[in-house]
Amino acid sequence: MPTQILARTERFERLVGQFYMYWSAFDFAVDFAIGYFLKTPPEVAHLMTAGMDFHRKARLLSALIKRSTHPKKAQLQGALRKGQNESKRNIFAHSFWYSSATAVTFVERTRQGDLTAIEHRYTEIQFKTHLAAFKAAALEFETSIAPRQELVDFAQALVPSLH
Repeated sequence: MPTQILARTERFERLVGQFYMYWSAFDFAVDFAIGYFLKTPPEVAHLMTAGMDFHRKARLLSALIKRSTHPKKAQLQGALRKGQNESKRNIFAHSFWYSSATAVTFVERTRQGDLTAIEHRYTEIQFKTHLAAFKAAALEFETSIAPRQELVDFAQALVPSLH
């Protein structure tokens, strides 16, 4: 009987799903933060950030945070930087992968210059560690920007039926 590859195990699929759930929440908190720092109504912030790629949002938000007097400015900048630079979201989303029974390798293809492949190999433990670090940064950003209810209110501005 062939050995099951790690990438096709329910355990690993669950970890990847958790990563994307935290990415989605982080991305949403970034949208909220842009509106917060620009002092725009939630509907306008949603309109501005919907469809904007994350790199542009992060660049804008970083500049807004730098100009702010927010009491948790340093935490916000640090967590934003970690989320943007260390999450490896684009690698997970845009790479192809191959797997053995013990590791998954995401193959990133360069987007400019000569085409090359960069391999990012994770055992299950390494991916869990990566997920935990990203989760910590995402939660730090979320809790530093506003109380949870303000994020809920921001969501309800777009989806009034949200409870």
